[in-house]
Amino acid sequence: MAIAFNRLIKKINTLNPAVEHWHDSTDKNYRVIVLSSEYKSRAGGIANAMHGYLSALKLQGLLFSHISTHTSGSIMGKALPPIFALFKLRKEVSTIKKLGFIPVAYAHAGESFSLLRKTILLSIAKLFGAKTVLHLHGGNVEYWLNHFFSRSLFFILLSSADSICVLSDHRKNILTKFDRIKLLNVVHNPISIKLENDKNLLNLKKASSSNSITILTMSRLEKGKGIDVTIKALSKLPSNYNLTIAGSGSQFKHLKRMVNTLGLCKRVTFTGWVEGEDKYSLFRKSDIFCLPSHYDSFGLVFLEAMYFELPIIASKWGAIPEVVPDGVAGILVDGQCDLKISQAIMCLENPKVRLKIGTEGKEWAMRQFSISAVGEALKKAISMSKSSQL
Repeated sequence: MAIAFNRLIKKINTLNPAVEHWHDSTDKNYRVIVLSSEYKSRAGGIANAMHGYLSALKLQGLLFSHISTHTSGSIMGKALPPIFALFKLRKEVSTIKKLGFIPVAYAHAGESFSLLRKTILLSIAKLFGAKTVLHLHGGNVEYWLNHFFSRSLFFILLSSADSICVLSDHRKNILTKFDRIKLLNVVHNPISIKLENDKNLLNLKKASSSNSITILTMSRLEKGKGIDVTIKALSKLPSNYNLTIAGSGSQFKHLKRMVNTLGLCKRVTFTGWVEGEDKYSLFRKSDIFCLPSHYDSFGLVFLEAMYFELPIIASKWGAIPEVVPDGVAGILVDGQCDLKISQAIMCLENPKVRLKIGTEGKEWAMRQFSISAVGEALKKAISMSKSSQL
C-alpha cells in the first residue's frame, strides 16, 4: 500500500513541476509570471519557442517566474497541471504584490483547449489583482471567427486579457477587423537562444561542388503541412535530388506508402522526430529546406533553417511571407502545387545561388527575430497591459 502511494505521489510530482524563478528583474514597476506548456521535456509548437521567449524577457529584466500549465499528452497531464497552476499563480501574484510591484500574468495559448485553459487562468489572475497578457499561437483563429457562436465565445475568452500578442501582421490584420478586439501587438517567435549564442554553429555553409542535392523537410507529419506535396515534387526532379523527412505524426504511414508507390524509396529518408544536435546535423548536411505548409501560424522551423543558411521553398500562405521574404530568404510559390515546388527547387540548382540566398536569409532572420528584438516587442505589449483594458 505504501509503495503504491509513493508511486502515485511521484506521478503527481511529474505533472506538477516546480515554479521557476528569476529575481534579477530591473524594471521598477512590474514582474512577469509566464504561463505555458512545460517546455523542457516537450517537442514542437509553443514548447520549442518558449526558451527564446523566456530569454527575451530575462534580457529585458522583466521575468519573475514560469508556471507550467500542461505537461504531457495524457488526460492527467492536461487536467491536473492547470489546477496546480491556479494555486501557484495565486501565490506568485501575492508574492509580487508584497514586494511592491505590479504582477503581470503572461500566457501562451495554442488551439482550442489550450486557449480555454490559458484564458481561464488569466481571468482568475485578474481576480487576484494581476494585469494580463495573452499570446495567441494557434493556427485556427479563422475558424473561431467564421461562425457566430464560436466567434462570440472567442471574444469572451479574449476579454480575459488586458493586452493581446499575435505572431504576425497577417494575424493582426484579421483580428483588427473586429472592433471588440483591441490592443493587439505583433510579437514574433524568436530564433532559438542556443543558435543565437552558439558561436560554433556560425559560418557553416559553403558553395559545394557536389552533384548530389539534399532537400530537407522538418515538421509534424500532419495534413496541411505539405510533406506529401514535397514528395510528389521530388518525383519530378532529377535523380541527384534526395529528400530527408524529419518528423513524426499521423500521416507517417500514408507518406511511406506514397514514397513506395512513386518508386522513391532510395531517394527518401525518414528520420523520425529529431532534436538538439541531431536536428542541427540534418541542417548542416542539407542544401535546401522545403515546407509548403498551409497549416502553420508562423513556422519556427523556417528560422532554424535560415540560421543554417539554407534557402527556403515554401508556400505564399498566411504569415509565411513575413517570415520568409520571397527572393531574399527563398522562393515562395502559390498554393501547394508539386510542379511549382519542383520548378522552384530547380531554380536553386546552382550552389552559388543557394549560398547567396542562404546568407541573405540568415542575415534577415538574425535581424528580425533575435532575442533582443522580440524582447523589445514584449516590453511594449506588457507596458500596454498596465495602463489599458480590453
